[in-house]
Amino acid sequence: MDTAFRSLREVKVATIRVLSPVHVGDGEKLTSLDYIYEGNRLCVYTFQSLLKAIEKSPKKNDLYKLLKVEVLRENASLKSVCENLQLKPEPLYSLEVRGQLRTSQVETFIKNLHGPYLPGSEIKGALRLLFLCGVLDKESDLLEEFIKEAKAKIQEIGKLSNDKEKHKLFLKLQDWLESKVFYPEGIDRKRDLQGQAQNYDLFRCLEVSDSQPIGYENLVVECPQMVGSDEPLNPCEALKEGTEVKVTISINTSLLQELEKLSKAFKIPYRYAKYMKLEHFKEFSKAFNSKLIDMEAEFFKRKGRQDIAKHLESIKAQVDKGILLRLGKHEGYLSTTIMAIIKKRNKELFDKIFMESQPTPRQETNKTRRINSQGKTFGWVLLEV
Repeated sequence: MDTAFRSLREVKVATIRVLSPVHVGDGEKLTSLDYIYEGNRLCVYTFQSLLKAIEKSPKKNDLYKLLKVEVLRENASLKSVCENLQLKPEPLYSLEVRGQLRTSQVETFIKNLHGPYLPGSEIKGALRLLFLCGVLDKESDLLEEFIKEAKAKIQEIGKLSNDKEKHKLFLKLQDWLESKVFYPEGIDRKRDLQGQAQNYDLFRCLEVSDSQPIGYENLVVECPQMVGSDEPLNPCEALKEGTEVKVTISINTSLLQELEKLSKAFKIPYRYAKYMKLEHFKEFSKAFNSKLIDMEAEFFKRKGRQDIAKHLESIKAQVDKGILLRLGKHEGYLSTTIMAIIKKRNKELFDKIFMESQPTPRQETNKTRRINSQGKTFGWVLLEV
């Protein structure tokens, strides 16, 4: 069976072109003991590089003793340690800083032994979200079902005061939609289907590789700002606009056929397997992202930021060239959910869902956006197959 699957898997090489800064984090943060910030550059060091510099000194025994004292000082930084010990270690890498560092912690970009890279799972997750939004936008019956389900859930949520319990109900709403789109009709993705429910996920048929290693010259440190709020955000390592990376992408048509056979045997067909083709992803990208970018551009125009609106319009102009995706952090509430579609069809329901989903009350829905110091939004890439 595995041989048959491979014979019907057409692997394509795709180019991902970065259209705006992209931060895909690994959950780690640099502190002032990991880097030295001088001029507009952040030089990142390892502890081993510090030890190597000490080993080269004729006073290394004294320096080892002093090192313990220096790193334990209040407000100690790598810069003060190196100055006090007169050390000049070699940096692991050095990045341009765009904007002003307002906090000492810098969120790092995901890396492996070979350097920064884009994980296939991140790209596949963005394609999964696009598929979900595309199907919901295209299939009016599904949208009506979802609105009905959302209205019921929002009534339940309104009766709750505990934020954790509210969050659980929102997750159930998301699970409901994913079950409809990615699983055979009538199957709850959380339910055990002969012990192998996860094997029925339609997106098992889509395979995306990790990118090749990305050179450090393609990274910068961005200092995100909030439009509509003074809340400080951590700086982050991000891919520069114009960076291009290669991945492989394929739809395993043999596996898709096998899943459809199994679902028919249970008499529970997939409702939307027909859209599992790359040309439909491009169609969904054009339909959904065009609307989303228009909504985002309108927000910035209301805020008097014509420069950001123009930047978004330049991204929209790429929509015919491939599949527009949002990757990583700082991509925004509207971009990471199906709320953009709900807002277009039922503004009152959108407002209720948004207000109830916030940890603190707000008078205005979606009043903030994250941009870099050059007035560009985060996360936009173009996937060209």
